[in-house]
Amino acid sequence: MDKSTRAGRQELLDESLTYEGAQLDRDVVSPSQIRTVMRHFRDVLFTELFPGRTDGIVPKTLIFAKDYNHAENIVRIAREEFDKGKDFCQKITYRADRKPGCEQAWTDKVWFYDYRTNIHHTLKQNPLARADLDEFVTLFNPTNRFERTPTWSEESPDGRWRAYTYDEIMARDKVNLDIFWLRDESLEDTDNLPDPDIIAAEIVEDLESALEQFRLIAEDLGSEPTET
Repeated sequence: MDKSTRAGRQELLDESLTYEGAQLDRDVVSPSQIRTVMRHFRDVLFTELFPGRTDGIVPKTLIFAKDYNHAENIVRIAREEFDKGKDFCQKITYRADRKPGCEQAWTDKVWFYDYRTNIHHTLKQNPLARADLDEFVTLFNPTNRFERTPTWSEESPDGRWRAYTYDEIMARDKVNLDIFWLRDESLEDTDNLPDPDIIAAEIVEDLESALEQFRLIAEDLGSEPTET
């Protein structure tokens, strides 16, 4: 997408693009999956997330995007799904102004749902569907967040839902929130590895994504990228 004109360009892929859950909103941006999440958010907003709210006003909501194009897709789809105009959803940039921190943390634990490890989606043959989010929605328990129950434990190591305490997070290297704990089956059982052609396609996609990021950097620096 051109930043000055917002003109977009689409291409039809010759083959299905295969990607892992961890690549979503990092290396791969899928408007259809953004729409799935936005549509579900719209449908449960006043029935599950804010059941007592009757004014019909959508609460202030922040959605973080990976880059300019990702943000444009989110804004466009949010307006379409809620049938609202330009004032309903806008793209903003944040300032890095530092404010004094509180002596005590605002929360004592943070909940995580690992939908990356051992999850395999494709754009055409196995796209992300609303049903894939059912377990997370139930475990999130928006009506009473104090009654959340983890599915992970020492006795149930395959559970995808667990909480980390504030102290556990602060003890991590650089307070890294890229947290995962499930055993990656593809690293231990070669029978679970994707076919070679899928692996090759993923490598190509990663390289193309990296090149696109370098092109955007070159544009921001005011230089014309060279063709490769």
